Amino acid sequence: MKSNCYFWCAWKYITEGGKIKIYKSKTWSGWHTTWVDKYGQEWEYYMPRMRKQPWWYIPILYNGKVRKMKNDKKVLG
Repeated sequence: MKSNCYFWCAWKYITEGGKIKIYKSKTWSGWHTTWVDKYGQEWEYYMPRMRKQPWWYIPILYNGKVRKMKNDKKVLG
């Protein structure tokens, strides 16, 4: 299913609760979002093998993957 990090996080938030975190992206000029579940584990929807993109690039819909964030911090209730 094609999506992006914004839509995926919004869907997870609506269906399962939790929190959404917003970060400045390192690969394009916009923002990146992650979803934190009710147990404090942070997850992200990302594009595999994405390289640094030009300033005009906007990732609208893509076939991404979901993974746990490695350096997650526990979120307090």
